[in-house]
Amino acid sequence: MRDFQFSYDRKRKHIPILEVLSNKRMRFLFAIVMLLWVAVGAQIITNKVFMKDGDIIGAFMNTNSGLMESTLEVTANYGNQYLTQEDKLSLISYLSNGLGIRFDQQAENNETAERKETVFVREAKRAKTTIKVVTVNGTSSIDAFAQNSEKVSGVTQYVMVRLTIYEDVNNDILEYQKIIKLLFEQLKVAKTNINITMQFSGAFAGNLLLETKNKMADRMIDNLNGTIVYENRQNDLYTIYAYTGLLDEYIKVDGNKINIQVAMNYDEENDTTKIYLATPIISGDW
Repeated sequence: MRDFQFSYDRKRKHIPILEVLSNKRMRFLFAIVMLLWVAVGAQIITNKVFMKDGDIIGAFMNTNSGLMESTLEVTANYGNQYLTQEDKLSLISYLSNGLGIRFDQQAENNETAERKETVFVREAKRAKTTIKVVTVNGTSSIDAFAQNSEKVSGVTQYVMVRLTIYEDVNNDILEYQKIIKLLFEQLKVAKTNINITMQFSGAFAGNLLLETKNKMADRMIDNLNGTIVYENRQNDLYTIYAYTGLLDEYIKVDGNKINIQVAMNYDEENDTTKIYLATPIISGDW
């Protein structure tokens, strides 16, 4: 009897499911639910594949501020080998030629107790390019690698390419990002030794109300599916840090991932409110 009863109970467990599936209306609802789950999964995959660096430009353009500047900064740890001045000039020449910029072997040299810099700057009507080779002594590091917990003694070489395009209406900054990545790849620099910062800036006439700033900032972060990590929504120092899984680059601060920064400030001299959007964070002054 106990064996029979157990077998009977097992059969009874399946009856409600069979009844549900035999009901045409329930089958239809079940199919709709499954389709919705598939759609959600497909959207997540689409976001990861297609909503990359180009989408951050779209998020910025939705503010209607007008894109004044696009800035790309790529910094690479080039290892601990010794580089002569000729080696440094050759590196600069290789990178500038790869970007389509003629290098005339003229570079500025700066030196302190902790670091030596060889710097090449080329300005044009619509762009400014800076290429640096930095030799760091001891356990110091440069700003782009300040997140690294491991510091090595001796000498470390860093290479930095910074490109600013004014009124980048064709989003050329994205193409240059691909070119610079390829150039460092050909130099055998590991991807883990490369930090990339991309930022965009625009301006509005006058001193915007705090409510207007909040709406623009929230819209940009929402467009990137971002989650706010830290915020200071005050007129004198307006900045928000957030994280999104749609962008590859990120830094960690107090254990939190950050790869979006929104900032705004008022330029009293020109009576304009400047707006910035960067990934992972703004590089330089703002």
